[in-house]
Amino acid sequence: MWFVLGLVSLALMVGYKLYRKLHWAWGWTDDLGVFRHQGQRYKFDHQENKGSHQVKFGVVTDQPVYFRIKRESRWDRLAKRLHLSVEQQFNDPEFDETFYVVSNHPALTLELAKIPALRNVLKALFRDPKLWQLWAEGRHLVAEYRFSRGDVAEGHYEHSETKGNIVSALHELAGFLQTTDHPTPRDPYAWRAIVLVSLASGLLGLGIFELIRVGKLDSLDPLLDSWPLIHQSLAATGLLLFLWLVWAAFWLRGSAHAHIVMTEILLSGGAGLLLGTYFMARDFNCEWDPEPAAIYYADVLAREYQNNSKSPDTYSLTIRHRGIGWLPETIPVRGGVYALAREGGQVELLIKPGRLGHAWLEQVRVIRDY
Repeated sequence: MWFVLGLVSLALMVGYKLYRKLHWAWGWTDDLGVFRHQGQRYKFDHQENKGSHQVKFGVVTDQPVYFRIKRESRWDRLAKRLHLSVEQQFNDPEFDETFYVVSNHPALTLELAKIPALRNVLKALFRDPKLWQLWAEGRHLVAEYRFSRGDVAEGHYEHSETKGNIVSALHELAGFLQTTDHPTPRDPYAWRAIVLVSLASGLLGLGIFELIRVGKLDSLDPLLDSWPLIHQSLAATGLLLFLWLVWAAFWLRGSAHAHIVMTEILLSGGAGLLLGTYFMARDFNCEWDPEPAAIYYADVLAREYQNNSKSPDTYSLTIRHRGIGWLPETIPVRGGVYALAREGGQVELLIKPGRLGHAWLEQVRVIRDY
């Protein structure tokens, strides 16, 4: 059940990310924003998490476009030197050396190169050191600010003058974009980047789902020895991540997206694979095991119960095997089995070999007639 649910969850999360990036970004396209500044509508969002703040201003454009502009980092410069990524140049040394434009849209890059006023608006926005990035997905143009508590005055981005300057700049940028005739051609690499990033985000979501499932719903590990499968899962994760990065580098070679997407794959996709591979493999090993269970008997030596405030309570039995040396001395059980078991009593163990060759405990039965 859990294995199939994991696959379905992965498909749904990847599909959601694709839909969001292709057709919907931060609200529906017909929602122009509930806030207004001098008649200009915009969207605003402020989130705080343990002292870290994220503020977003967004406006809607008439035509869909995909790009991202951020401050150029050492990683960006290294990727260009290695010819991993190729960034367009815009006849403006200050702009070219300061910013990295993640786009291969021919009309957008031509417009940036030909219109100094457009570059000047971007320079003015980025004079605020807290502006993390400017991005457009679909018909939404968003300025994203990140800062920590104490970095700026409280309520700085809610102040009418600050909001007015940002919103006016975004609408001016949107005006430049909507005058560009770019329904076709489009960025030839954009959809490839979207597919790869959506897959990475979906895998991260799956990993978080599996972590919550094990931590909050079902902490009972049926494997008699989990370490061999953990080692295999780590090796598989490393191999899959390496092949994925190579594929991304090849598929996006010659674009401005390559190293940006590879970073996303390494961080989000790698974390998702690391969190989800073991649990998915374990579920497949147990739930798809067609072999009949072998029955063994053991004496109950002790019972142990642990009360966990943030995760399910755990129950275990310390047992003495009947001539079966490879069984562990302590086995996890469910609450119902724990309630029936008694020290000095006996239990019946139903053990299956596992679809992947990892023996697991299908069921524990308490023998009540001693």
